[in-house]
Amino acid sequence: MAAFLDLDSAFRACVEIHQKFSSSRTDSPIRLRVSLHKGPVLCANLNVGLDYFGTTVNNAAKIQKWAGAHQIAVLPEIW
Repeated sequence: MAAFLDLDSAFRACVEIHQKFSSSRTDSPIRLRVSLHKGPVLCANLNVGLDYFGTTVNNAAKIQKWAGAHQIAVLPEIW
C-alpha cells in the first residue's frame, strides 16, 4: 500500500511498478496487478513502518481483484 498527494504521481508509480515486473522478464515469475483509488486514509506509524487504514484502503483492496496481471484497476470516477 502506498499513499500519494496526487493521482498523477500515483498512476506513474503504478506504471513503474509494472515496468519493473514486466512479462518479458525471464528472471522472475512475479506478475503483479495494481489498484488505484483516492480518498482520505488513516495513517499509523507502526513498528514496521507506516500503515494505512480506512474505507479508501478497503475499496482499493476490493477493486484489485478486477485487474489481471500487468493491469491497473481503477473505478470510473477516478479514471
